Amino acid sequence: MPRAFVKLWPFWWRRFVLLSTVSVSLLLPGLFAETGWLRTYFGALFVLDLVAVWRSPPWLSRLSKRVRDFRTRSHGRIILHYPVSLEGPWSTDVLLERCQAEYEDLSRWFNVRLRRRVSVFLLESWRQIEQDFGRPIGGVALIPGSAVVLANDTNL
Repeated sequence: MPRAFVKLWPFWWRRFVLLSTVSVSLLLPGLFAETGWLRTYFGALFVLDLVAVWRSPPWLSRLSKRVRDFRTRSHGRIILHYPVSLEGPWSTDVLLERCQAEYEDLSRWFNVRLRRRVSVFLLESWRQIEQDFGRPIGGVALIPGSAVVLANDTNL
């Protein structure tokens, strides 16, 4: 599985919980027949999971499809995901160093050190971000996933 797609896991966990609940309820039908409280518990979990998946943000599937074939490089606390088409215009080493410097500046400024490394998704155009998120923006922070989505054709 591509590494860029896996970095969006904090947003997909609800779907995995749904699949695990369904699989448990299908694999253990005898257990549910004997214990009514357990059947009620997993039934409630199943309904809550359906609601969670139904309410998952629409940008998540669009962005996940877009980053499926991205390349990945890392340096320090930064993981950079980018399309193959941007390998020529950018020196990924310089971009990684720049992102690392910005991370350190912001960490000092806000006096906060993140537990996980930050994933930076570099897209080709701000129009792709607009298509995924439904707003004309040049970048967006995905806070639960410690990720940032940036457009190449903006002022990084």
